Amino acid sequence: MVSGQMYTIPPYKVSTPIDQWISKLDDFIMACHGEECSDARKLAILKTVIGDEAESAVVNFLPEEKDSYAHLKEKLLAYYKPVMNTSTYRNSFYSMFQDEGECVNDFLNRLKEAAVKCQFRVICKPAENNNPAVVHDIAHEFIRDRLMV
Repeated sequence: MVSGQMYTIPPYKVSTPIDQWISKLDDFIMACHGEECSDARKLAILKTVIGDEAESAVVNFLPEEKDSYAHLKEKLLAYYKPVMNTSTYRNSFYSMFQDEGECVNDFLNRLKEAAVKCQFRVICKPAENNNPAVVHDIAHEFIRDRLMV
């Protein structure tokens, strides 16, 4: 670990959100070197404290992606950004049923909230087509029959 006058900064671990680690690094640089710290020095500090886990990724970046502190920081943020697993969210969405006693509006609101994470594309306007899978999962028989018409 690299030590400053006030605290230390550990190497980056993949289990830590990259934006939090970079924020701590920025604070570390400010605390140790102040605002007058040059870009070249910031880049050298970043490359020194990044650690083995991230260094193996940095080696494979293009030269222009690691030629300045700002570029390397931007590339690291993009590289370690968490990826949303839409398959899991879609499976959860398609497994949803209306709860006993739950009103239709509450069920539809739950569906809408779950659908946001699914990254569905809009194919048609909702008024033009009722999704049979959603209609089938409505517990109230009278409403379900009316929507199927």
